[in-house]
Amino acid sequence: MQKQIKQIEYGYWWNCAECGTENAYGLTEAEAEEYIKDFEINNAEEVAEGETGEGACDWNYNVIAEENDEHIEEQQKCWKCDAVASKETRTEKAKFLDALIDNIVQK
Repeated sequence: MQKQIKQIEYGYWWNCAECGTENAYGLTEAEAEEYIKDFEINNAEEVAEGETGEGACDWNYNVIAEENDEHIEEQQKCWKCDAVASKETRTEKAKFLDALIDNIVQK
């Protein structure tokens, strides 16, 4: 099977520091369905209050994961060259939020 980028339904993209190739961090459609189902089973109280597994999946993979550069934390490898994600692969969103927080802290 030919190597290819992960086809994500939820998540974000980052570029490899070694070869520049775009990579995907997140969940495929099947992985997302499993996550959503598990969330709703394991969080009945939150679901009763209106939270959905889809909302949690969206928040955790489209917002929180990118803000925290989870691809680096989990040492994801580039699908093309197998280089491990490093601090050089930080997303613009994560860099912006860190700079914003640093600015607030300094004031």
